[in-house]
Amino acid sequence: MATEILPVGKLKPESLIRLLRHTSQAPELVVGPAVGEDAAVIDQGNRYLVVSTDPITFATDRCGWYSVCVNANDIAACGGTPRYYSAAIVLPLAVGVHNMMFFPSSTPAFTDSSCGG
Repeated sequence: MATEILPVGKLKPESLIRLLRHTSQAPELVVGPAVGEDAAVIDQGNRYLVVSTDPITFATDRCGWYSVCVNANDIAACGGTPRYYSAAIVLPLAVGVHNMMFFPSSTPAFTDSSCGG
């Protein structure tokens, strides 16, 4: 069987569907991996945790700012309150450090701080 070479950029929906068949189907996942879902909702018993790590691939200027805003929006769109930030930024060649300068704790989108990356 030949190895499928994935294209640069976003996956085609049919490729994503095939990959998602191998992800967790844990019962506490209220909203799990699916085409069109940008966040997961996890039942923690007495509350729900909404998480997102949506990579930024299109921006060079202010890519840190875009990453914070996109992920905060994904969480808010699922009814959550953005509190923590985990980075996923795919950078093109020759992006300067000035493009990355941002502090999630001082960005109104998140109420707390970075938690990973």
